[in-house]
Amino acid sequence: MTARTTAQQLRWQETGRPVLTALLLAALGALLLAAGPLLGVFAKTPEPIAGVSWALILGSAVPVLVAALGWWTGRPTFAAGALLAPGLFAVGRLLIDLQLFIKPSQAWRPELFVVRTVDPLDPGLGLYVLLLGQVITAVAGWLALRTVKDTEQDNSRTRVPNPQLWIGLCLVLGLAALGSLFYPLLGSTDLMVLGKSYLDSPAVVLFGGAVLALAVPIAGATAIGLSDVDGARGGLLGVGAAALGYTLPTLALSAQADAISTGIGTWLILVSALIVAGFAYFVGSRKSRGVPLRVVAGRLMVLAGLFALFAANAYWLVLSDGYRLTEAPDRALLWWAGALLIVLGCTQFAPAIAGAVRPVLSLAWALVPMAGAGQLGNVLLQRDVYPGTQTSYGLLFFVLALALAIAGSITAAVAGSVEREEVDLSEVRAAPLRVGLSALLGLLALLAFAGNTVQSPDLLNSGLFTDVNTATLGLYAGLAVVLAACVLAPVSRLHQAAALYLGAALVLAFRLLGWPVMAGVVNDPERGDSALWVIAGLLVAVVSAVVTLAARNAKENVAL
Repeated sequence: MTARTTAQQLRWQETGRPVLTALLLAALGALLLAAGPLLGVFAKTPEPIAGVSWALILGSAVPVLVAALGWWTGRPTFAAGALLAPGLFAVGRLLIDLQLFIKPSQAWRPELFVVRTVDPLDPGLGLYVLLLGQVITAVAGWLALRTVKDTEQDNSRTRVPNPQLWIGLCLVLGLAALGSLFYPLLGSTDLMVLGKSYLDSPAVVLFGGAVLALAVPIAGATAIGLSDVDGARGGLLGVGAAALGYTLPTLALSAQADAISTGIGTWLILVSALIVAGFAYFVGSRKSRGVPLRVVAGRLMVLAGLFALFAANAYWLVLSDGYRLTEAPDRALLWWAGALLIVLGCTQFAPAIAGAVRPVLSLAWALVPMAGAGQLGNVLLQRDVYPGTQTSYGLLFFVLALALAIAGSITAAVAGSVEREEVDLSEVRAAPLRVGLSALLGLLALLAFAGNTVQSPDLLNSGLFTDVNTATLGLYAGLAVVLAACVLAPVSRLHQAAALYLGAALVLAFRLLGWPVMAGVVNDPERGDSALWVIAGLLVAVVSAVVTLAARNAKENVAL
C-alpha cells in the first residue's frame, strides 16, 4: 500500500462518516424540494404557466449527484465541498419562499404557480414540505462546512497552490452574480407573471436574492480557503451545480412558454457560477502548476476583451414595444477597449516581452468601466423614461468583461508579487526623481479626470465632484489606476516603473480617445475643460517612462 493510499484512507476514516451524514441529509432535502411543488404549495394550487416538474426534480438533484460522486469515489472532502454552495442557495431560496406566506402574488414563482384569481390562497402541504427541504439542505451545507474546517489542519500537503489567487478570482468573478439584484430573472408578456428585479421586490425577497448572489463567490472562496485540493474542486463544482439547479426551472419555462423569456439576472447568476466552477479544472492540477501566472492573466484579459467586443455589438435594452436600443454615443469606445485588452493579453504568451508588459495589465482593467459606464448610464436613463423596458445581453457581456478584466489585473499583480519574492531588496532605495515626476503626474491626472474631454448637447456632463452620475464610475476607475501607478512607480524596479508609467499613459490616452470618438457621433461637439490636462498628463507619463528607462544607477530601484 502506497503512502498516498494510506493518507487517503486516514482522511476517509476521519471525514467519511460526517460527510455521509451531510450527504444523506442533502439527498433528503432534494427529495422534499422535488416533492413539495408536486404536492401543491397551496390548498387550491393554481396551475403553473408550463409543466416543468422535470426541471424542479433535476434541479434539486444535480448538487446532490455531484457530492455523491465525490463520496462514491472515496474523496470525502470533495463531497463536503460540493454541499457548501447548495446550503447557501437553500438559505436564499428559503427567504424568498417565505413571501408565499405573506403575499403570494409578490413571490413570482411561475414554475410553482401563477396567481390568476383575487381569492386568498391558503398554504398547502407542499409549501411546508418545500420549506422543510430547504432547511434540511441548509443544515447539510452547515455540516459539510464543519467537516471541512475540522480537516483544515490535516491537509497541509494537499493544499491548493496559490490559494490567494484563486480566492481573489472567485470573489471578483463571482461578484458578477450581484447584478442579478438589479435586473429581472425572467422577462414576461403575461400580465400575471411579474418580470421584475429583486430590488423591486419585498424586503424578504430582496434579502433572499442577495444571499443567492453572494453564495457564488463566498462558497467558492470558502472551499478553496479551508480545504485541500479535493475539497476546493468539489466546492467549485458545487457552485456551478447549485446555480444550475436554481436557474434550470427558469430556463425550462423560457423554452416551453412563449410568454416567458430568460432575464439578464438569471444569466448573470448562471454564467458567473459556471466560470467559478470552471476553476475546478485548474486548481491543483499538474497542468495548472506548469502554467505561469502571467499566462493565466493573459487568458483572462483576452476573454475580457472578447466580451467587451460582444457588449459593443449587442443589444443593451429592449423597449416594451420590442424596439431594441443599440446606439450610445460612446459605444465605439468598447471596441477600442476590447481590442486593447486582447492585444495586452496576448503579450503574456510571449516570454520575451511578457515581463515588461505585465505591470500594464495590472492597470488595464480600468479601460472597461471607462468605456462602458456611459452606456450603462444611458440604459438606466432609458429605463426611467420608458417604463416596461428590459435589459438585454449587451449588459451581461459588459459585466462579464469587467469581472474578467479585474480578475486578469489581480492575477497580473499576483504574478508580480511572486516575481518580487525572488529579488534581493537589501540594498535598494527609492528614486527621488521619480517621486517628483509621479507627484506631478498625479496632480495632472486629478485635473484630467475632473471634467469632460468633449461637451455636446447630446451628452450628459460628468465629473469627479460635480455632475456625478453613472458615467463617473469610469472616471473613478481611471483615476484610481493612474494614482496607483504614481504611488508604486517611485519605489519599483527600473523596467517595472517604466511599465507602470506607460500603463498610466495608456489609460490617459484612452481618456483622450473619447475626444475624437465622441466628436464624430454627437452634435455640436466642443473641447471639454479637461482635454488639455489629459494631454499634459499623457506627456508627463511618457516622459517619466523615458527618463526611468534612461537611468543608469540600478541601486535607486526598489523591487516591490
